[in-house]
Amino acid sequence: MAKRKAAKHKESKRNTVAYCLRCRKKTTMIKPKLCKMRRGRKRLAGHCAKCRTKTSLIVGKSFKM
Repeated sequence: MAKRKAAKHKESKRNTVAYCLRCRKKTTMIKPKLCKMRRGRKRLAGHCAKCRTKTSLIVGKSFKM
């Protein structure tokens, strides 16, 4: 089996708002991290501030922390 590369994550310091599927509202993300998806797109991954479920926000390629 091929080994996967370890993903490099950078933590964001700004207040990021993402839509939570469980709360069905826009909420702030706790500890958002910048991740790179397979085809080079970037996304912020974090947790909902109210219910602590995983949330994700796809951002543009030019997004910087």
